[in-house]
Parts: sequence; structure tokens; C-alpha cells
Amino acid sequence: MKRTLSFLGLLFALGQAQAVERPNILWIYLEDVSGWFGCYGDKVIETPNI
Repeated sequence: MKRTLSFLGLLFALGQAQAVERPNILWIYLEDVSGWFGCYGDKVIETPNI
């Protein structure tokens, strides 16, 4: 029993030591938006954050 608990504790410690924080990535894909964004010259649709 003691051996099993030691083994489980070791596995838990190794799992925590190797945990790496993943970056937050947002991938936006649009097809054929032409000039519909304000950043591309459209006067009707305002898109200040793109």
C-alpha cells in the first residue's frame, strides 16, 4: 500500500512539473470579404480593432 501511494505521488509530481502553459491563439479565417472592412477602405462598416 505504501509503495502504491509513493508511486501515485511520484506520477502526480511529474505531471505537475511538466505542465506547460499553452498560448492563447485565435485564428480567424474569412473568404472573399473583398473591401467590406473599414481597414480596407469601406465607409459603412467600421472595424477599428482588425
